[in-house]
Amino acid sequence: MSALQLVETDVNLIDAWLQANIAAALTEISVYRGDNFVSMEPPHSYFHFPNAKAYRAPAVFIVPEDGDFKLSRGQNSIDMTNKINVAVVCEDKDSYRLTVKVWRYQAALTKLLYLTPLQTGDASVKIVTKVVRHVFSDIYPKPRSPGDPEQVFRKEVVVQLEVEHYENVTN
Repeated sequence: MSALQLVETDVNLIDAWLQANIAAALTEISVYRGDNFVSMEPPHSYFHFPNAKAYRAPAVFIVPEDGDFKLSRGQNSIDMTNKINVAVVCEDKDSYRLTVKVWRYQAALTKLLYLTPLQTGDASVKIVTKVVRHVFSDIYPKPRSPGDPEQVFRKEVVVQLEVEHYENVTN
């Protein structure tokens, strides 16, 4: 059996796709909205684990949740579905601007990941990303000293994906 690529490859394909395309998607959304109400800068960091302590927002987290092997295709291929969460954490001093920023990130992520086919360079793994839901967090203060006039707030959106993963297996 060849080395299995599975969820690591899915995460890396999604990460590369987002890094290559998110700036253009954010610009397109800002142009479509016809305003400069919020600054839509591309993410500064990408993480593949849920609990990074030090980062500069906006930051993207691509975190797998679980996988389901479908065993009906036979022994020469893997057909599975991985649940992967893509979250963006944003910050702003104004809670309404912060909310709009997170909404626009959700729109950009959906545009880039809704029924999107991706594959490895050698085509040994093919995936299709399916946006199935999104969840918005509350607004919460970034830890600072009480009463700080420069207080910054954080909010995030999690775009939940079902990723169809197809991989040939050879002996």
